[in-house]
Amino acid sequence: MILLCCAASLVGSNFIDDDGRVFGIKVALIVDAVMLAMGIWFLIRWLREKHGVHSCKSCQ
Repeated sequence: MILLCCAASLVGSNFIDDDGRVFGIKVALIVDAVMLAMGIWFLIRWLREKHGVHSCKSCQ
């Protein structure tokens, strides 16, 4: 985890400019979009597990 954070810091400093933009897009918008997508993905997985709509490859 520590190595991943160090690598992200080194790489991020090369791509993120002083205004907090990556390729002209604010980093905060990118992070918000990723967090929203992850939240929706986890919610869908949780609903599928709760309602029993999952793959039965391991069912006997």
